[in-house]
Amino acid sequence: MQSERTFYRSLADLEQAGLIERPAQRRYVEAGLFGRAYLHLTPKATMLLGLIEDTREETTGHPQEEQDALVVSQRFAHPSANVADGANTKDLNPNAFQKRQPGHVPQDLQRLRSLGFLDFLIFKLMREARESGKRLSDVVEVCWPHLRQAKRPINYLRTLLSSTTDFGHQLRAKAETLALVREADRARANADVTVRALDGQSFLDPGRKMRYTVADAGTTLTVQSLLDGVVRRAAGQWAVGFVAALTEGRITPEEGANHSHLDVAVAHRPSEIERSSLARPRELTMSVSEHLSKLRALCRRA
Repeated sequence: MQSERTFYRSLADLEQAGLIERPAQRRYVEAGLFGRAYLHLTPKATMLLGLIEDTREETTGHPQEEQDALVVSQRFAHPSANVADGANTKDLNPNAFQKRQPGHVPQDLQRLRSLGFLDFLIFKLMREARESGKRLSDVVEVCWPHLRQAKRPINYLRTLLSSTTDFGHQLRAKAETLALVREADRARANADVTVRALDGQSFLDPGRKMRYTVADAGTTLTVQSLLDGVVRRAAGQWAVGFVAALTEGRITPEEGANHSHLDVAVAHRPSEIERSSLARPRELTMSVSEHLSKLRALCRRA
């Protein structure tokens, strides 16, 4: 409750005030070491404590009890320079000044209990991680899948704490990746809602060469070339890119397009006869067959 130095100073002051007697310390016979010291209260101390009654006659004009009380009050009116003063003389209970462990393990570290970690061990590992410049929560969060499958998780975790790996950086990178994934999912969900509202509408690019039509309740995007009339279907996650192009003005609704540009685009489209002739397969004539035979013969000679 008090330091050893303060304790012995207090005993010396009590002995000097005539309140205690301090016989010489006794030794252990076997080892010859100081083993015990007895303290005895003097009659003066027992009277002040009320353990016995004062039977002495009055030597002055005051009763003996009043005289002893006056001497004690005068002696201890001011703190002695040899005795420690302050918190030790006011509250000798050290519980309020001791630094103790928190009552509960942090929420993110309670899963270590399932691997055989006791609470005191978790607190000790938290201190070891802090001394190594790490946070135990970061190490457990990054390495939890491997830590859960380890045969000796306590030794494995201590090895991780002694390594030079920056688990805080890995945790921040992991959090950024998860944030990007959540942002992509949110953008995809918003795009799906937007294209469902645009079902059946058509859009044109700035050059008025491509028409984009949203169909099938916003699940299909058809892309039609106004030059050759070929119709294609967009594949993959097209909704996000389509909504981004619409927001940035890279495509506009067909109703607001300039019809002169549409006329020019239609004028450059091939006619139905040209498209049918291009699509018809060529026939193998006699002259073509002869030329092919001569080419094969030349190849054999070479």
